Amino acid sequence: SQFQFQNIKLPNVDDLILVKRTPRRLYFVHHDLQAGLVSAGERTELFGHQMLFSSNARTCSWEDAMDTILSKLKTNDSCRLVAELASDDERIHSALAANIEAAEAHMTIEAFRHTPLANITSSARGLRIQALVRQVDQVLYPGSSCTVSGSSRFDWLRGCTREIGR
Repeated sequence: SQFQFQNIKLPNVDDLILVKRTPRRLYFVHHDLQAGLVSAGERTELFGHQMLFSSNARTCSWEDAMDTILSKLKTNDSCRLVAELASDDERIHSALAANIEAAEAHMTIEAFRHTPLANITSSARGLRIQALVRQVDQVLYPGSSCTVSGSSRFDWLRGCTREIGR
């Protein structure tokens, strides 16, 4: 099992929160901008870096794979698990409901009761996860102001810190 992110444009990032979706949980990891970093030569300048964390190839269950990956992240003192939410956590449903119309929210909440965000497009899933990451960021930095970015270089501005939520 792998924990992989693509198109991370590091020169434009001051703070990075990664979200890993599993069948039963969402994991929010505050990343140090170095662990698991993979470069792809000239493509990196155009498309950004990749970050890759993997478990043992012989691992049979996603739960064991995720435990291995999280332990690798925790070994690096600069990365830390900042939140872990069950797929049926009310905060996930609230974030979904806040970002879509009421009728669609009810239908979406029912559809994702046991499998969060599986039945929507990747771009819609990205926007919803981005909204969750913004909420986690507000919990981590409660006194700071947050402005949504109009730039493709970063997702929002917290004070003077550029943020990407992926």
